[in-house]
Amino acid sequence: MGRVLDVGCACGGLGAALGAKYKVARYTGIDINEQAIINAQIASDITIPHDFLCGDVVKEISLVGKVFDTVFNLSCADWNADFQGILAATWRNVAPGGTLIISLRLSEFPGERSLDRSYQFIHYGDAAAIPLDAERAAYVVLNVAEALDELCRLKPTRVTGYGYWGHPSGTARTPFQRLLFSVFAIDRSVDGSAETPVVELHFPHDIWRSRDAD
Repeated sequence: MGRVLDVGCACGGLGAALGAKYKVARYTGIDINEQAIINAQIASDITIPHDFLCGDVVKEISLVGKVFDTVFNLSCADWNADFQGILAATWRNVAPGGTLIISLRLSEFPGERSLDRSYQFIHYGDAAAIPLDAERAAYVVLNVAEALDELCRLKPTRVTGYGYWGHPSGTARTPFQRLLFSVFAIDRSVDGSAETPVVELHFPHDIWRSRDAD
């Protein structure tokens, strides 16, 4: 797995899990939550070489020009209203021949990126008792075809996706009744070629329902 960058690493749980199963040269985690980074820095279960940064991957100067063999963006891009910005920022850190692994919420219907119309409360208690002043984060949902267009625009060699139907979180406020929770592996070419990527999707067939109805 080589050099790993974990965008939205929280307390570094992925680093601990990867170290238990894979050979990792170095694990770097970045998160905007300062307390999460403090907890990650004192964690005792991360046994591989590691370091942590507190900051926004889109703006983090120390990551400019650095590349990693595997970049994880799990439960991060789909909480960011500037989806294109964070996608571009994480892709620039993928080394030639490397892979970006990203999670997305998808729908067969038009997507929603507006914080005003689709959001989730940052609340860890009872979903029925959310404080009126609870912090909110964008609950980004992409149309499946729109998402594939965005990923293929990166000019990868291969895009592999896996997904399953589920319901939005109880703390989310969104117009969608069900979502396709998906994870993609996006492979970067070794030489920067811009050929049409191979796309392999393991999705429920009815994700294409609205397209087939046209």
